[in-house]
Amino acid sequence: MKYKIEIVTEYKIVQVRQTIDNKYHRYILTPDMDISNQPDEIKKVCNEQWTQEIKDKWIAKKQKDLEDFNNLPINNK
Repeated sequence: MKYKIEIVTEYKIVQVRQTIDNKYHRYILTPDMDISNQPDEIKKVCNEQWTQEIKDKWIAKKQKDLEDFNNLPINNK
């Protein structure tokens, strides 16, 4: 299998494009995901990119997004 790996955003989101039988499969990995089942090539990239600082920033962003969502007028009946 072939992989094209891109790192995007300040949170080091890993975008993976995998080629299988001349077809593409795309997925993303975020710093809070379990990557134990990923191929070694992808694990290596994730581990290089996802410092503790990046992981902490990602968790803080998710928490803020959830708070913002919960404060939307539609959610405050």
